[in-house]
Amino acid sequence: SMSSVLFDKYEGRPQKMILSVILGCVGALYFYISDNPQTIPDVYQKQAKWAFGEGTGRYFFGFVVLLVMQIGYFILTHHEQDFGYVRMMFTAPAVGLLIYRVIYYYQKGYLLYLIDFCFWSHFAGLRTLWLYEDLSFDYMVAVFAALNGPVGGATFLLRTPMLVHNPEAFESFFLHVVPMWASYSLRWNWGEMFFQIKRDDIPSIRKTVWAGFTMVYLPWALSYGVFVSLQPYLPVVANMETLFDWYAYGGKPTERTDPLHIWLLKVWVYLLVHAIMATQGLVAAAMSLQYQEVHTVWIVCVLVGTASSGMSFYYASLDPDVDVEPEDKLITGLKDCGIAWIFMLVTYAYCWWKYGMKKSKEG
Repeated sequence: SMSSVLFDKYEGRPQKMILSVILGCVGALYFYISDNPQTIPDVYQKQAKWAFGEGTGRYFFGFVVLLVMQIGYFILTHHEQDFGYVRMMFTAPAVGLLIYRVIYYYQKGYLLYLIDFCFWSHFAGLRTLWLYEDLSFDYMVAVFAALNGPVGGATFLLRTPMLVHNPEAFESFFLHVVPMWASYSLRWNWGEMFFQIKRDDIPSIRKTVWAGFTMVYLPWALSYGVFVSLQPYLPVVANMETLFDWYAYGGKPTERTDPLHIWLLKVWVYLLVHAIMATQGLVAAAMSLQYQEVHTVWIVCVLVGTASSGMSFYYASLDPDVDVEPEDKLITGLKDCGIAWIFMLVTYAYCWWKYGMKKSKEG
């Protein structure tokens, strides 16, 4: 098959995977030693230590610039021999940043944030990159939908900023945005070989959404729901903060006093809302799978949103008397998401007309 022609060129895949992980571990260790996360009160505070002349900032900013340039290169390239390079360039920083975040979260007491959907999808993406031979076509599509939909689209509601002053700060951007770039490369540079699909047999929007929801999202949602439902009664993790706490209580409650039925109601209503928002993200991803122009517009919208949030953060950090953050981040995030959808729908309509008319005439 065409896929075997491409992938058989890369012998020693386990060794390359191990090398990527080692490089990531070395990077994480270096940044940890250079600027121990314990010394940083909160990398998201406006007046946190983020000057580029201190700690990891002296080197991390340059690292980010080089990384983004390299990732931009493999998005634009169409050379088959660069696939192994794509995996290495994505895996090494992904592993390094994840390790750094685990250390940081452990010291801050945020470890249960690591069970959120974005991390689940991130590992699914890494699994797809390295174990593609053992995975089904439907699973490939499902992971594409998860990374480009709920994960990338979450940047609007979370107002994820593009920050470059610290590995932990940059990890939020990398986790949500960069997998979209990698999947863009796999879909549009090696679509016929990696996904084994052509223009005429692209899965429908409905099938793509269904695959993403049932194969990636639903297993996480049910597992997460059961765990959080039982959390108040689990000795070690009962008082640990989760993303659910952040949304439902604005952070970890001083003490968990909700009766069981109220607690369960809050947990599953939260997951219901989460599932609705995830589904609209899956629809955006399914539209992106159909047309390259739509995928490009979606990525640009996400990138502009994160850049805007990042600029607001740094601008406010320069002047403590200025607060450029919106009063209601959720409403602002929904508005930004709505604007992105307008661009998406217009682009999709144009592509549908352009390619649909051409196909009709050929038929």
